[in-house]
Amino acid sequence: MGGGFVSISDIEMKGNSLRIRFHAKGRVARFFKKKELNVEYGVERLEVPYWITSLPLIANILPLVWAMDAQLDIDTLDEQSTRSFKALQEVFRQSYPNIVWNGSLRVGDVVDTELSDSGMPQSKKSLVFFSGGVDSLATYFRHKEENPALITVWGADCDPWNMTAWDHIWSHTKAFAGRMETKAFWIRSDFKDLLDYRRVDLRFKSVLNRSWWGAVQHALGLIGLGIPLAHTLKINKIYLGAGWWQTANYFDATSWGAYFKPRFGQCDAIIDGWELTRQEKVRLLVSRLASPIEIRVCWQSPTGKNCGRCEKCSRTILALEIEGADPNLYGFRVDGSTFANIKSHLEKGSWLSDPSVQELWGDIQKSIQLKSSLKLPHKGATQLVKWLLKFDMGTSNRKSTLSAKIVEHISSYLAISPQPLFETVCFLHNLLKHLKETIQQIFSSEEGM
Repeated sequence: MGGGFVSISDIEMKGNSLRIRFHAKGRVARFFKKKELNVEYGVERLEVPYWITSLPLIANILPLVWAMDAQLDIDTLDEQSTRSFKALQEVFRQSYPNIVWNGSLRVGDVVDTELSDSGMPQSKKSLVFFSGGVDSLATYFRHKEENPALITVWGADCDPWNMTAWDHIWSHTKAFAGRMETKAFWIRSDFKDLLDYRRVDLRFKSVLNRSWWGAVQHALGLIGLGIPLAHTLKINKIYLGAGWWQTANYFDATSWGAYFKPRFGQCDAIIDGWELTRQEKVRLLVSRLASPIEIRVCWQSPTGKNCGRCEKCSRTILALEIEGADPNLYGFRVDGSTFANIKSHLEKGSWLSDPSVQELWGDIQKSIQLKSSLKLPHKGATQLVKWLLKFDMGTSNRKSTLSAKIVEHISSYLAISPQPLFETVCFLHNLLKHLKETIQQIFSSEEGM
């Protein structure tokens, strides 16, 4: 394989935790930040067959191995997982044809779980990955009759060492579970520290139209973490809310859910809700919630709460307004500057450089056009909606084709450059970025005097 090799060197299962170590060599090795994955589960003890224990790592690194034309060697894996990964590789190849996806997974011993004593009886129970955001809440309500248990991952939306944010996130999950009279489980992992996203995104973002996490890793990576918990609980169905819908122009990490349902061990992995746009999911939540609750969407806040100013918070605030719901009742703080801030960012194009994010705002725009009447709780939202109807997002942040091509070629080279050169360029980039921000602040201060 031209891209190198990755092999698992050790798997340690102790109590409720997994530690998986691996080696990497060749070009693919430069894209790893660390060679160890740690996962801890909110149960007293893990009870899983050996061939399941490697899945958390495989699910998070195999797509990179494919994309780098490398090879991942493992000793043992079940037949269902092996077939599912092969099918997923083909879906990625169809979704992102500008990436080769020619790497491989080589399994020493393929276990037939139908003939093995897996300890997994047929069950009507299910699990739902739950962040408290729009997608996970919509998925819960779509399957509420199953009374699914919730899984919240510490390390997905906040760092695994951020206790402040986690306390809020976990309290939110437990409160919702109590309200719905179901169970909640946590998973803690450093899985987002495995890859050097600086390199990975330099190499692939231009062809994916979004980050590697959002386009490839997010869904499969989370499901890989959840499979050992599902087997321990003897649950054979696990849901993850889709972040993509069927008529969207761009794919994301959940898009494969529209094509098939992989099976890992004895557990079906289901991407749910890809039939609905994000605005339709917000509408579903407003109609299904007997009383408002916090909808937790923010990625930027270090506290686990919604900042109310970032792109994702702002998009959700406006989506709620369009459905006639006051965002202040759903975990956001809306004041006189909220909608002016949204308009400013959209006009400048600072939120629209990512085509997939531009499409999410386009979904809001279309929803406004389709509504015969709107009753927005805030006057500022009414003014913003009138302006948004006439706003052309396609012209807000265009780059010349030549400039984009030059940046793409430079980025691809830097992504595989030796570590000293890569770190030097990153340092200079960050320094220039800091100087630019400082100069802008100085001029802004002078203008305000």
